[in-house]
Amino acid sequence: MLDQEQRIQAAIAALKQGAIPSVLAASKTFSVPRATLQDRIQGRASAKARQQARQRLTIHEEAAIVQAIYTLADWGWPMSISWLESFTTSLLKRKGDLGPLGHNWYLRFLARHQDLRTKWSRCMDQHRKDASEYQTIDNWFKLFQSTCLKYGISDEDIYNMDEKGFMKGIGDDAKVIIPRKEAEALSIQPGNRE
Repeated sequence: MLDQEQRIQAAIAALKQGAIPSVLAASKTFSVPRATLQDRIQGRASAKARQQARQRLTIHEEAAIVQAIYTLADWGWPMSISWLESFTTSLLKRKGDLGPLGHNWYLRFLARHQDLRTKWSRCMDQHRKDASEYQTIDNWFKLFQSTCLKYGISDEDIYNMDEKGFMKGIGDDAKVIIPRKEAEALSIQPGNRE
């Protein structure tokens, strides 16, 4: 199924090739509004193109920001809303645009990029993240099983303990921007509790 812009372009192409005799017939054939089709034939830009012309960031600048969000999420440092706004403001300042961003600018940014969403992050130490990789876990369980067999440790003699320290000023939960496909947002921290 083609979206409306693709149907409009197909209708214009059919009219130019003479495959369809009139704008009305093209409008019915391709299920697009006649007035919109007529405007586009006369050279009027699409609503999306007109909106992009009013934006302060170019398409390429927004694409660079989106790429930075993906990269940082992959590295375990998802971009917070304040970080996004600071990053965007610095891009605008480099272009000579000194005006502030709107109060809810990030919501409009996210609306334009449906592949991104916000989520509250959960902090995790770097060594715990590294330990969550399949190969590391698989190796640990093989070592655990071989140790139990070697020393004759039964299941009744196995206990679990967990200990968590406190790191002042590190590891605060924050609302971050992540790719929509991600299930959770982890903010990786160094893990040094001294």
